[in-house]
Amino acid sequence: MKSASMLEIQKRDQMIKKLSADLKKERDDAKKKDSSLQKYEAFYREVKARSAEKARQRQQVQEQQQKKQQQFQQKRSNHL
Repeated sequence: MKSASMLEIQKRDQMIKKLSADLKKERDDAKKKDSSLQKYEAFYREVKARSAEKARQRQQVQEQQQKKQQQFQQKRSNHL
């Protein structure tokens, strides 16, 4: 009887070790995924900010061109 109990205990110990190792691996994988996700999110925010800045610059250039065109048309209509 003692050997059967010892075998059960050894099997349980092995199962506990295996589950512990699996859990550690999953936690490590989760940390890697979290790290990758944080890097991606930072990159995405940077790209989004750059795009917004470029859009703002294009808007400013367009507004300046419109002002110049309006000024030119006013000068032209004043000369006529």
